[in-house]
Amino acid sequence: MKGLFRRDQVQSALASILAAYLRFCYATMTWRRAGLHHAEAVWANRQGVIVCFWHSRISLSPFSWPLEKAQPGRALISLSRDGAFVAGAMAELGFPAVRGSTAKAEAPDKAKGGTGAFLGMLKWLKADGAMAVTPDGPRGPAEVMTEGTPSLAKASAAQIIFVGMAAHPCIRLRSWDRQVIPLPFGRGAIAYAEPQFAARQADAKALTVEWQGRLRAVTARAEAMATGDPFSLKLYRLGTRIIQPFAPALLRARARKAKEMPGRIGERMGIASHARPEGKLAWLHAASVGESLSLLPLIDALRTGHPELSLLVTSGTVTSAELLALRLPRGVIHQFVPVDTPGAVGRFLDHWRPDLGVFVESELWPNLVGEARDRGVKLALISARFSQKSLKGWERSPAAARATLSAFDLVLAQDDDAARRLARLGARDDGRLNLKLVGEPLPVNEDALAALRAALGDRPVLLAASTHPGEDEQVLEVFSYLKDRPERPLLVIVPRHPNRGQEVAAIEGFRMALRSAGETPRTNVDVYVADTLGELGLWFRVARAAFIGGSLVDGIGGHNPLEAGRLDCPTASGRHVANWQGVYDDLAAAGAVRMVGVPGLAGFFAEALEGSEALAAEAHRARAMADRAVQSVAPTADRLAELLA
Repeated sequence: MKGLFRRDQVQSALASILAAYLRFCYATMTWRRAGLHHAEAVWANRQGVIVCFWHSRISLSPFSWPLEKAQPGRALISLSRDGAFVAGAMAELGFPAVRGSTAKAEAPDKAKGGTGAFLGMLKWLKADGAMAVTPDGPRGPAEVMTEGTPSLAKASAAQIIFVGMAAHPCIRLRSWDRQVIPLPFGRGAIAYAEPQFAARQADAKALTVEWQGRLRAVTARAEAMATGDPFSLKLYRLGTRIIQPFAPALLRARARKAKEMPGRIGERMGIASHARPEGKLAWLHAASVGESLSLLPLIDALRTGHPELSLLVTSGTVTSAELLALRLPRGVIHQFVPVDTPGAVGRFLDHWRPDLGVFVESELWPNLVGEARDRGVKLALISARFSQKSLKGWERSPAAARATLSAFDLVLAQDDDAARRLARLGARDDGRLNLKLVGEPLPVNEDALAALRAALGDRPVLLAASTHPGEDEQVLEVFSYLKDRPERPLLVIVPRHPNRGQEVAAIEGFRMALRSAGETPRTNVDVYVADTLGELGLWFRVARAAFIGGSLVDGIGGHNPLEAGRLDCPTASGRHVANWQGVYDDLAAAGAVRMVGVPGLAGFFAEALEGSEALAAEAHRARAMADRAVQSVAPTADRLAELLA
């Protein structure tokens, strides 16, 4: 029987049957496509192009490259008996084969035709043809790219486009690659990634790692498109639909605790308080204060380089909204992000109809992301922060993670660690950007600065910036040993959330004044609680030294040390700085920041009061590092605008 199936006539007949079956599947399936503009850009060039997909998707591949619009295509097929069968089917579907393999021959008499295949592909690509390759074939391991594909791209100078394909329902064969065989009347999905070039001097190993991630990401996106939402996301959507009627009452309860703005609760339910501007609209979302402020340089770059875009910024906290009201340029609209229920999200998107959605760092609401994707909004995740803890949380529902992360057309991680974690969940890897490294020195009101310096005279100021509950008491304990020194130091506490001002001022044992009440740092005041917005630049300029909060207690992750560094202010921090670990590690290694506990903070403040030259040198090193760390956001603004082209 085996011999019968190996006969050329039988192989040819079976290939015809397979081709007919695949045509029938293609005609009866419902298809979705993403990133088609990338493929259309390649077709328009009419130059050599490498079409790259995993070996398990061979049965879907002829339909990923519409031959009526594109260059003539060929496919690399191995010299094996199975390869002959596949080559016959591909030929009937319009893709003649280049026969050969990049697998290493076990002996000279068992050569796989790799050299001949490579030369044949090279000739075809230089003649402006399209070449379909599977970078993990013919023997695997599955979905692990070899260096053959980058080498071909380098040698041919051809574009390469990564294509993800999926079918649901489907049969997965028990082969090494778990080959996908579609079933009629199901759903199919094809996703195209942004075309790439390989410079001749590029490192093949580095390209292999990068391109493997891109191909895995675009395949994950196709899987999510074909299978629809996984059960976990369907359950989430059902749960949010059930609690939807109770959302207004919950928001009013939060407003009574000053966690929502009473007059803007409608925005949280997706009811807009502004009209939508005409033309294209870019929507930028940040969770709270730090993320919102990190958006400001990008907003400036978008306004400068792409003035035709209208800008909408959303955030989720009262403090962020108040700060953005002070710092956003005229014409940029702020709204509170809607709660993640189907009704609120739908009203928000119905009104604003954004053309582009940009999410900063790591706040990903499944309903908001998924609904925006389904409406055709181009989505970007930039300055993405993804901790090991976040990875473990998402890995409890990997299908939901893939469905959510695969919605993004552009992903720029803060660092390599975040990129690797995101890639494990099916996200793209389009490069690096850390918005928190971008920025000028914090602004200051010069009149307020002059008045403050006059009021302080020669009195030294110690600063505790961006403190959280549980930290104020520890800082005050340290200060209790310093407040009676001859220098008469003044401790300034700037709570991260200004509405905590009265709570801090109520701590007993110190003579306190409250800036929001119009009080000034008088001579008889020990502690000045600066519970106002947008004035950190003022305090960094007058302080002898600053402690950066969010770092003495676990669960917050620290705050930006570069804000103090840019203003030559000596800086100390606790050790709980997971959100800024890389920046603090670099500063600490250069001797530009002190990482301390409570006893160390006492020594740091005492040293500052003594006018330590060592601290001044640390501040200068921090200033130099902050200046070097600044990243340009203009290229990112251009990449975002390109998504709308």
